[in-house]
Amino acid sequence: MLDIRLIREQPEAVERALADRGGAELIKDVLARDAERRRLVRESEELKALRNKASEAIGQSKRRGEDASAEQARMREVGERIKALEADLKSVDAEIERLLLQIPNLPDPSPSPASSSCGVRLRGSSARSPTSCSTCTRASTAIPRSGCPIS
Repeated sequence: MLDIRLIREQPEAVERALADRGGAELIKDVLARDAERRRLVRESEELKALRNKASEAIGQSKRRGEDASAEQARMREVGERIKALEADLKSVDAEIERLLLQIPNLPDPSPSPASSSCGVRLRGSSARSPTSCSTCTRASTAIPRSGCPIS
């Protein structure tokens, strides 16, 4: 599964890499869900900070003998909103996970050892001869032709 940070930081590169494999069309959906997730997290954290400050103020009001029931009722509403946001966040997280599982791994950007610019399978190296392209070489001492990837 691809790391969401890679998709977030390099979406165009990931889409290009997945163009031939499939799954590139899901990148925009993942990014949209990730933006929604970040918004939900930010709103939830802001409300939690508000609730913490209000709880402190309510405690101080009670110590002074003041009535804090209005503020307590307001904080109950904030608590309910936080619960709703966390439920939405859980749903968005599940959707992101589902989308990420549908995206294949990125192909290896390095060329495979079985390919070369001249289209010939490469032979392994030995103590007597260096690795060389089997059709670009002449005789066993092998002088590569121009354009051989080994030269």
